[in-house]
Amino acid sequence: MNALKRRLKIDQVPPWPKMETVLDSHASAAAALDSGDYFGAFELARRDGEPELQAVALLMCGWIEKALSELENIQIQHPATAHYQAFGRWCLGRDLAEPEGGDELAAMIGGGEFRLLLIAGAHTRRGIPENVPGQFIIHSLVLERDEKAPTATEIIAGVAPPDAVILFDIYGPRVPEGIFDLGIPVIYWTYDFDFHLPSQHDDLVRADLIMCAMSGEHFPMDRIYPGRVATYPAHDIYTDRAGFSASLEKREIDLVHTGNSFTPMMRGKSQFLFELAAIDGDDLDIRIYHGFMETEDYRAIMAQTRLSAIYERLIGGMQTRAMDAACAGGIILSPQGMGASSFLRLAGADIQELDLDPLPADAPGRIRNPAEDGFRNSGKNLQQIFPPSPEREIRFLKHCLFQIALLNQGTRFTGPETVAKPISTGKPAGDGEHTEACRTVIGLIHAFTAKPLDGGIRAELDALINTADEKFETSVPLNFNLGRYLWATSDKAAAIQKFRHVCQIYGSGLFDPARDDIRIHLMPVRSELTPYEAYFNSLARDLAFGNDDAPEARSIIAATAKCYIGLDYLQENRLDAGIEALTQALDLCPVHFPAARLCAKALYAADRPAEIILDAVYTATALYAPYLTEFLSIALRCHEKLDDADGALSIVKSWCYFASRVQWMNPGEHPIPGNTWQAIEPYLGQLPPGLAQKITDLRDERAHEEED
Repeated sequence: MNALKRRLKIDQVPPWPKMETVLDSHASAAAALDSGDYFGAFELARRDGEPELQAVALLMCGWIEKALSELENIQIQHPATAHYQAFGRWCLGRDLAEPEGGDELAAMIGGGEFRLLLIAGAHTRRGIPENVPGQFIIHSLVLERDEKAPTATEIIAGVAPPDAVILFDIYGPRVPEGIFDLGIPVIYWTYDFDFHLPSQHDDLVRADLIMCAMSGEHFPMDRIYPGRVATYPAHDIYTDRAGFSASLEKREIDLVHTGNSFTPMMRGKSQFLFELAAIDGDDLDIRIYHGFMETEDYRAIMAQTRLSAIYERLIGGMQTRAMDAACAGGIILSPQGMGASSFLRLAGADIQELDLDPLPADAPGRIRNPAEDGFRNSGKNLQQIFPPSPEREIRFLKHCLFQIALLNQGTRFTGPETVAKPISTGKPAGDGEHTEACRTVIGLIHAFTAKPLDGGIRAELDALINTADEKFETSVPLNFNLGRYLWATSDKAAAIQKFRHVCQIYGSGLFDPARDDIRIHLMPVRSELTPYEAYFNSLARDLAFGNDDAPEARSIIAATAKCYIGLDYLQENRLDAGIEALTQALDLCPVHFPAARLCAKALYAADRPAEIILDAVYTATALYAPYLTEFLSIALRCHEKLDDADGALSIVKSWCYFASRVQWMNPGEHPIPGNTWQAIEPYLGQLPPGLAQKITDLRDERAHEEED
C-alpha cells in the first residue's frame, strides 16, 4: 500500500434493520398498519399512493389533526378506518356521535371510566400524567432505582381493580409480584430494547402489548415476542419541548450536539459526530458537548444553533433530541436515511441529510450556509404533534387502550389473521437452574462493582465459581462473566483459564442468549474490552431471524475472550503471542474495536514496520474514532518514517478540529496524553491560525486542570 494513500477514514455504522428491510417485511401499507408499525405504514402508503392509509398512519404517528382533516376529504374504502377516526376524535376530545364513529369500538373508547395502574421508575416518572381528566382514574407507583416493589395485591388493596396496567421501563425484580396474574392487559413502554434484551425478556414475553417509538424497534420485537408490538413515533416522556422559534437569523452557532456524544456503547453515534467535528473549516462554529446540560443551558444552546446533529441508531422514529431541535426551530442534520424525516418534513421541519461514505466535499459549505427548505411555518404543526403535558401523557394512555381494543375486536385492514407471527421461542420466566445461576452471578458482580471491598460479596462469588465449575462446566455466560470478574480482582491465571475454556465451548456450550446477560461494568468505559453495541445488535438480529442459538453473538463473546488472552500476553511482554490472539479476535469479530486498539499498540511495541503499524492504527481509529487521541503520536512517527508530511499534517488537523470542538463535561473521560501535545507541537505553525490558537488554549486549559 502506498504510504501516501494512508489517510484517516472513519467507518460509519449502518443502522439495523435498514428501512428497506422493515418495509419489505410488510406485504402492504395495510399490513403494516395491522402490525402496529405506523411509520412503516406511512412510508408504504406514500410510496404506493394510498392517501386513506397514509392519513390513518399519520394519525397513529401522532399528527391527529391533519390526519382527521385529510380523512374528511377522502372517500373511505376501508371499514377499519372508522375505528381510527373515532380514536383520533377521542384524543382531541371531540364529539364521537358522528356516523363514522358509531360502531362498537367507538362506543367503548368514548364512554365510561378507565381505571389504570401506572408503574414507573425515577427516570420514566414523567409518563404518569398530572391533572387527569375525569374519564381516567389512575393509581400510580414510582419506584426508585433499587427499590423493591410491593406485590400486585398490596398495590391494589382497598381500590377498585384496574382495567389495565402500564409499566414504563420496569423489569425483573422491580416488577410487582403477581402483576401478570390479575387477569387484565399488561402493557409495556420500552426503549433501547436490544441493550437490555436479557433483563427484559421474561417480562416482555408475557406482555399483552409492547409500545415502542421506532420501526427499527418494532421489526425485531415483533419477531421475538408473542404479544402485540405497536409504535408511537411522536411520544416522549423524558423532556418538555423547548418553545418553538422559526427564526434562524440570530443563531450564531453553526452546529451543536449534546448528551452522550462519544461512548463505546453507541459507536455509530461516535463515528458520525467525529466526522462532523473533524470537518475542515476554521471559521465553522461546531460545538459538541459530551455530557448532559442543565435544562435551561440546553434550551439556550438549542435557541442559538442553526444545525443540530442527530444520530439515531434505530430507524423509523424520532429521537428526543430530534423533537427538541424541530420544536426549537433549528435544522436537523443526520446521516442519510435515518429517523422519521418524511414525517417531520411534512410538518414543516428542516432536515439536512449527509451521505458520509464518503463525506461530501461540500459538507463545510452545507454547515456554514444550510439551505432551508422553505417550510418555516411549522410551529402550529409541531405543537399539534408534540402537545404539552398532561395532554401528551393522556394521548399515550388512549393510544395504549386503543391498541388493546384493536386486539379484542380483531379490527384489521387486511382481513382475519391466518398466519401466526414468526416469533422466537421464549422460555417461561423462572425456567432453568442455569439461567438462575447466571442471574445470581450478574447480580453479585453488580454488587461487587458498587462495593468492591465487601468481603461477603466476594465470598459468595467465590462459592459460585466452585459451583459453576461443578454443575455448569460448559456454560458460556458463566465462564465469560466469572472470567471477567476474576480478571478485575487480579486473579488473572484463573481468569485466563476461563477465557480459554470459553474459546473452546462458545459455539455449542450452555447458553440461553435471550435470557442470560453478559452486560457488566468492571472496567473503565474507555478501557472496556467487550463491544456491547455490536453484541446486543447481533443478539437482536439473531433472535429476530429465528437463530435462537445466537451464533453471531456467541462469536463476539469468543472474540472478547481472545482479547483478554491477548492482553494477558502483552502484559507478560509476549508480544507475538498477543498479536496472534488479537488477530484471532478480529477474525471472529471484524468490528471488535477494543481488539483492534490493543493490536495496534502491540505492533508498535514490537517495532513492526511503519506501514504495518500505521495500517493497524487507522484500522483501530476507523472502528472507533476517539482512539485517535491516544494514537496520534504513534501515527505521526509512522508518517514521518514514511516521509509522508502531507499525511502527518492531515491527521494532525483532523485531531485538532476534533479536540477543539468537543467539550467534555468531565475531561477525565477523555484524557489527552502528554506525548500527544508534544507530537503536534511541530505542526501548529502549519494549521489555520484560529485552529492553532484554540489548540494552544485547550492545552493550557488542560494543564491548569491537571494542576488543580
